[in-house]
Amino acid sequence: MKRLHTLKTQSKVSILLLLSSLLLLTACGTPPSNDSERKPIQSLLPKNDPSTPSHPPAGSSTTTSNTGNTGNTGSTGNTGSTGNTGSTGSTGNTGNTGSTGNTGNTGSGNTNPKPKPYELKPLAKTTFVYAKRVREGVSHLYAYDIDTKKTWLISKLDDAVDVRPRLSPDRKWVAFYASFRMSAGELNSDFPMEAVWLVSVDGKTIRRVTPLIPASYTKASAPSLYSRSLRWVRWAPDGKSLWFYIHEGWTDSDGWIQIIRTSWNINITTGKIKSFWGGSGCTMVNKVTPQRNGSLILAQLQDCVQTRDGFYLFDANNPGQAPVRIQDPSGNIKLEDIVTYPGWFGSSVYLNATAIWNGSHQREEGIVGYNTKDGTFFGVYKKSQGFGDFYPSYDGKVYVYSNGSETDRRLFMCDWRTSQQNCNPKEIVSGGVNDYVSW
Repeated sequence: MKRLHTLKTQSKVSILLLLSSLLLLTACGTPPSNDSERKPIQSLLPKNDPSTPSHPPAGSSTTTSNTGNTGNTGSTGNTGSTGNTGSTGSTGNTGNTGSTGNTGNTGSGNTNPKPKPYELKPLAKTTFVYAKRVREGVSHLYAYDIDTKKTWLISKLDDAVDVRPRLSPDRKWVAFYASFRMSAGELNSDFPMEAVWLVSVDGKTIRRVTPLIPASYTKASAPSLYSRSLRWVRWAPDGKSLWFYIHEGWTDSDGWIQIIRTSWNINITTGKIKSFWGGSGCTMVNKVTPQRNGSLILAQLQDCVQTRDGFYLFDANNPGQAPVRIQDPSGNIKLEDIVTYPGWFGSSVYLNATAIWNGSHQREEGIVGYNTKDGTFFGVYKKSQGFGDFYPSYDGKVYVYSNGSETDRRLFMCDWRTSQQNCNPKEIVSGGVNDYVSW
């Protein structure tokens, strides 16, 4: 935290006027009915996406108010010479303070305004953040604006992190997880684990969110090949907490690999952690993905006893309500995974799938959308089109794709803000390995 002290002095008519001010800167649906007819999903145009999201607030920056030329109003103290009171200068209630007309302290009339606190400026809605790998295990945090076509570095993060950034709803903070600036307690821990961190979008502030989470085992009591890790960090819609899951794995006495994944939510201010139990008897509740401008939560449940494995929608505002399982009754679409971008806007979620596409009689991998309001599916693109990870913008009108190899991965963009025609993706970021886009 920075403090700025401004001291100005001025003497007039043998009276010493001392002004001091202190300015504190603070950085701070139900699915469709069963249909036996095997129909291909809709064509690959974003206009088929029925999502009608509302835009998240972009925030606004404030500018420090101008207190004016404070010394200049001291001339009003001349009226004190008419008061015959000498040092008090009481005529017109003036004199020592030169406050004729109740002015003087700030030289700004009848008021003494305090400057507004500094507020971290949010990124524009046309800007996304991404990771650029500079060498194995190390990447830097960058930003790119699709309108100005400008790229800039946010932070190198000590040249120590392979970052996967997640931009906050107010677009002022970036969350990431890493074994970063580890404490002495973690370094001495039997099973140290990654932590969740925040970095401001101007790169000036970095702070830790999660506390030290001790393992339930010691090295002496842990199962064979026991390991654990923290993954899949996502912002809650209100920007006050973060979701993540803890992965634990080991080999049992019979040589079988056992895995448990539990999902958690942490308040970024208090550090209070609570668990999310999405299904009864499921050993893996992972990839919790919140609706960025609503109350729905998408999660993948696996190895369940009392419910079927699959992808489910939960309503955070109605915790007692049974979740809705996402599935295609026709059998044309087999869902594989949640698309790896941090949450979704509007009514549509996106998943990796194998599907029977228009003009085809065979299944092919690709990305499909699911409308949470009416339970219908629509196509986004097929993997044979050559693109990898998929990152839609806040309004669903701009798609950013990553494509390339392990040593040269570039970012491409399709922009449907002015046209609903098929898009030929344009390369926007190159040089090195660029990935993990977050809007």
